Amino acid sequence: MGISRTTALLVLCATAALILASPHSPVVAQERLTPGFTQTFALGSKSLTIVRGDSNSNCGDCADGEEEVLIEGRLLLEDAIVNPRRRYTGAEADAVVLELNNAGNGFGCRTRYAIAWVSKAGAFGATEPFYDGCWENPDFIVTPGQIVVRFPPWIRRDGLIYRWTFKGGLEAPAIEEFAPDLERDWGWLPERSDGADIFENAGVYAAFKVVLGRNFEEFRTYFDRYSSTETIGDGVIVGAAATRTWDSAVFAIDAKRERVFAAMPSSQGWRFYPNESEWPIGLKSQLAAKFPSETRGFE
Repeated sequence: MGISRTTALLVLCATAALILASPHSPVVAQERLTPGFTQTFALGSKSLTIVRGDSNSNCGDCADGEEEVLIEGRLLLEDAIVNPRRRYTGAEADAVVLELNNAGNGFGCRTRYAIAWVSKAGAFGATEPFYDGCWENPDFIVTPGQIVVRFPPWIRRDGLIYRWTFKGGLEAPAIEEFAPDLERDWGWLPERSDGADIFENAGVYAAFKVVLGRNFEEFRTYFDRYSSTETIGDGVIVGAAATRTWDSAVFAIDAKRERVFAAMPSSQGWRFYPNESEWPIGLKSQLAAKFPSETRGFE
């Protein structure tokens, strides 16, 4: 099950509009809808300017008119949509975290971040854009002397922690490995939730790692786009998930028997974990009935 690229762009732009209309934004929302509008705010002893492109109020042509970030007329950054997210005031420099989004241009949704800074002596610059996700909302942790931008870990990927200081610049990200909550066992399983929540369960997480073996890392990527679960007979939880390219995988969790099952597509057909011969009778049919779009060619 997926949504069209057109629909995805409309949703993306609606989200962007909500962000721009936030009462915390340093600019009036109706002015931001005007192509070519210049947003300027103080950053240390300088002024940072964001010049709005001519397409952000209508995502039908997002390829044209990127927003530009400038200080004293020098272009520092640009992308289809630019949003200031968090300010920093330090003893040696002032800075702002900027969110850059391509509005679905060319390569699907891509959101990056950058930090523009102005030193107390008047020097200024910006980091290279970092990260590459799709409207993920990181944690911004601003403490004396540093800015930390943290992308929490999910089942789909480990987390990344970026740290910036004026003297050291932007450091290579530290990896924060995903780990389940050890307090949650097989008895803790919500009947209906985002599929990613299931993997907070330490028993379920460990069982999938055993069943999938070296293919577990690939399985994680199927939670990049969307996931859903529901409960069928005898308390078995079934679910589906999709990668960024809309390839789909399906899975089942039998909490009573502490068993898990997964199936992923390949160019040679579906792969089953454990082997298909070990699947309970009727489970394939139940998955196909619940997720017909995701299980094409399953039977």
